[in-house]
Amino acid sequence: MNMDSLLAVPYDEMVADLYRSEIELNRGLQHAIQTKSELAEAEIRSRLSIVSYLAGNHEKSLMHGISAISIFEAKGLVSKAGGQYCAIGYQIKRRDLSKANTYMLKGLQLLEKVGDTAGLTAAYNNYG
Repeated sequence: MNMDSLLAVPYDEMVADLYRSEIELNRGLQHAIQTKSELAEAEIRSRLSIVSYLAGNHEKSLMHGISAISIFEAKGLVSKAGGQYCAIGYQIKRRDLSKANTYMLKGLQLLEKVGDTAGLTAAYNNYG
């Protein structure tokens, strides 16, 4: 599967088969790293964070999410970084509520800074 096709897989399809999605995303991640495609790497890591979380691998999920944030921030993609901060906050809420609030508030601040209303709507739904 090429990179564009991999990144175009709808959320519902991605989470329908976590095992297959993880395999395909890991292949894509290796390709993105080899070709030094940082944005593709960040997008794939963001998706791997979701897949890993849903599969119960919380540490791997956190690692991929933080790596995605680093790349998004380095590229100046404030909205993407904000969304990823919020996603991490949502994911860790049952394990570390204080840290979850820190991530969520950081994400909300970034989304508010750039006026990402769609991102804010999703983030506030999860924050509640």
